Amino acid sequence: MNKSRFKLTKDPSLTQTYHFVLKAPNNKAILNSENYTTKDSALNGIASIKVNSLSKDNFKIKTAENNEKYFVLKAQIDAVMEYALNSETEK
Repeated sequence: MNKSRFKLTKDPSLTQTYHFVLKAPNNKAILNSENYTTKDSALNGIASIKVNSLSKDNFKIKTAENNEKYFVLKAQIDAVMEYALNSETEK
């Protein structure tokens, strides 16, 4: 059975910048992270998503100006953690 997975990358054009993407089983990007200055902080971001995504109360569905739906995942402290666009773009 295929599972969603996180892919952590380091941007070669930016010094010490890490970014991660959560990919669905069909390999579509469903969540894109902000940029992190250290690998440890990016790994902490992944861990936070794993914890905070367990509750549907932490998700809010919104509509972009172009009418596309997206969701916002909130941390337990009510801070927005990540945005994920509902798009067909593969990353």
